[in-house]
Amino acid sequence: VPTFVITRAVARALVARRDELAAQGKTLDVKVIADSGTYGYGGTPNEDGYLTLEDAGIPVRWSLLTRVQMDHDRKVHSKQSLTEKVDLIGSTNLSNKGIRDNWELSGLVYFDEQAQARQEAVDRFQQLWDHESVSLDTRAAADAQGLKGVGREEARKKAVRRMLGLIQNYEVQSAKWMEEQLVRPEVLQRANGLQSLGMAYGYARLQAVREAMGESAFWGAIRDLPTRQKVEAFARGEARGEE
Repeated sequence: VPTFVITRAVARALVARRDELAAQGKTLDVKVIADSGTYGYGGTPNEDGYLTLEDAGIPVRWSLLTRVQMDHDRKVHSKQSLTEKVDLIGSTNLSNKGIRDNWELSGLVYFDEQAQARQEAVDRFQQLWDHESVSLDTRAAADAQGLKGVGREEARKKAVRRMLGLIQNYEVQSAKWMEEQLVRPEVLQRANGLQSLGMAYGYARLQAVREAMGESAFWGAIRDLPTRQKVEAFARGEARGEE
C-alpha cells in the first residue's frame, strides 16, 4: 500500500484483516509506504496511522524521495492497494473524507493471467520500498532525543515530526546533487530524449542519471549524502537528528 494518506481507521482495518486471516491459519503480508509531506505546523495526517501500524508490527515506512531540482516536489500521491489478484487504483485517499465524503474515482485491475502486469506493479513498489523510503523506529528515536517531561506517545510523535524535517533536508540536498549530475551534456541529452518519448520531466532526469551511473552506483551515491545518513541514523535511534 503506497499511499498519500493513511489514517488510524484504515490502519486498524489492515491490522484487523491480518489478524482475521491469522486466526484461519493464513498469512497476510502487509507493507505500507506513507507520504512524508507535512502541514505548515510540521505534522502529517499520516502520523496516527503510522504509529498504529508500527504498534501492530506491520512494516511501515515514510517516503524518502529524490528530487531532480529544488522546485521538484515529489510525493507518494498514489491511492493504491496492490495484491496478488488485483490492483486498486484511483483518486480516493485512504481517509474518512476520501472514502465517505468526496467525489472520487477508483478502479480495480484484475491480473488474472497477466503475470507481467502484476510483476511490473510489484517491481515499482519494491524499488520505492528498497531505495526511496525509510522505516522509523519511533520508540528508539524518542529515546534518542532524550525528551524530558513529555509522555511516551507525545515523544514518539515528536520523533515522527523530527524525522519528517530530516527527510525534507535530504530532499533539498538530493536536488542539489542531481543538478550537479545533469550538468553533463550527455546525461541532459538523454533526459530530454526520454521526455520527448513521453516520460515526465522529473522521471526522465532521474532515469538518465541512473542509466549514466548504473543502478548500484546511483543508489550508493544517494545513500552517501550526509542528510540521507542522518535520516537513516535517526531512523535506527542512533542519533538525535540535529541539523
